[in-house]
Amino acid sequence: MSGVRCIAVIFCLLLLSVNDTTAKVYWLPDFLGENTDRVSSSAPNDNSVTIDDERLCPNGWLSEAEIEGMDCVLKGSFPWIGYCYGDCICKEDVYPYTFDNCTGTYAPSGKFCDDGTLHYVDCHNLCDDVTHQSCNYGCSANYAVCPSKCETCYPDNCHNRTSKTCEYGCLSYYSDCSTACETCYADNCRNRTSKSCDYGCASYYEDCPSKCETCNTCAPNDCSAYTLSSCSDNGVCDTCSIGCGDSTPRYKFAQCNTNYAEFNNYWCNYNLNDFINAIRDELL
Repeated sequence: MSGVRCIAVIFCLLLLSVNDTTAKVYWLPDFLGENTDRVSSSAPNDNSVTIDDERLCPNGWLSEAEIEGMDCVLKGSFPWIGYCYGDCICKEDVYPYTFDNCTGTYAPSGKFCDDGTLHYVDCHNLCDDVTHQSCNYGCSANYAVCPSKCETCYPDNCHNRTSKTCEYGCLSYYSDCSTACETCYADNCRNRTSKSCDYGCASYYEDCPSKCETCNTCAPNDCSAYTLSSCSDNGVCDTCSIGCGDSTPRYKFAQCNTNYAEFNNYWCNYNLNDFINAIRDELL
């Protein structure tokens, strides 16, 4: 009779009701805690969710320790785990933020809950994670996550400068933009050398009007017969200048004016009528 009672106890322990409609079969040693390596065929064999004895709720359900901040439906009770839950929904008062209501420069952060949609406990301002750059010449780029803060600065002021196009080269550049020309050379004189000419300059550089490009060539006039440095006021002289840079006039006597007498072959001294009248007056 005692043998029959033992068999009945074993049979009862093999049957465990997990909910109102479903019954699962488990190994008796598992229930007694004598064989921790054996897993029920109805429990998923993975480590995605762990509990103290490294057992899982079956069918992806969650243990009681895993449903904090969630509203769930009790799915069953198991000897090695306890209560298991499913159909969980994150509590909005615990996890109030999602990527739908925490946007712009904000992003959900911190502890989260996943019921098909990720829910978070915090809505973090991304601007708090970046450092605003103070720029001398303006901001070239703002943070994508925080458009109100500058990420990189312009190294110079070239974006506000317009470089001049110079025919003869750039004279000076902007102090705040070393690649943009501020003023141009007015001519090309810095690249020209003026010639020194004995007989004057014949032409000047087109791009530098103040510097001589070519000199005059000259054959001097023959003024050897023009020996006088001046001409008598009462006479007529022929003139000659050597040229080629020497414009000093030289004279040669030609004749005296009417009524003037030649003296020493170059000087017209007295009016002839005045001379005769003067002698007449002395004789009278």
